[in-house]
Amino acid sequence: MAKFPKVKGAVCASSSGFLAETNLPIPYLSGDYIVDLIENGLEEYDEEDFDELDENAAHGFYNTTSPYTNRQALEHGREAAEELCMIEDDVVCISITLCHPFGIGSAVCSALSRGASIVLPAVGGIQGCGVPSERAKATFDVLQSEKCSLLFADTHTLKALPDEPMKLHLRGGVCKIGSGSTFLEEKRKYGGVSFKTIGKIEQ
Repeated sequence: MAKFPKVKGAVCASSSGFLAETNLPIPYLSGDYIVDLIENGLEEYDEEDFDELDENAAHGFYNTTSPYTNRQALEHGREAAEELCMIEDDVVCISITLCHPFGIGSAVCSALSRGASIVLPAVGGIQGCGVPSERAKATFDVLQSEKCSLLFADTHTLKALPDEPMKLHLRGGVCKIGSGSTFLEEKRKYGGVSFKTIGKIEQ
């Protein structure tokens, strides 16, 4: 492990494969454990335990030298879930990159906090935000096929979606219209559905 000092853990298909036999001094999660976690949840998890951890621990750095913390991601997720009245039965399409606070915080963490399903459009090969029309097509395909009820999108993707969509199952969503993570009073519409907006309050 001396050659890979940044490796802190691993995920393996089973607890009896190559990784287990190597006896490497790193923790690992087996596929069976992850499947059980997905199906049954983490019953022993206590949200209060999170307060004992370093709430300023960096989740990531997104185009800035200031860290985006785990606490911020969870707070953004809870706020988005409340704004959308998200429930466990919702199917949430996340059309923006996850390498961004809006994607990983507001979108992913909101769904995880309510136990809702997450759908990620097949945008492999699209670099960054990509060409809006390409991301919009991939997004529209899963909105139909997966019967998504909520959509997280940026303003470019939302504008590039078909003008007259076929019947969708959307009931709402969030559109990011600028920098910042504040829910604004402004609304956007698509397919007869009203979208809340996130951005920065103008001074």
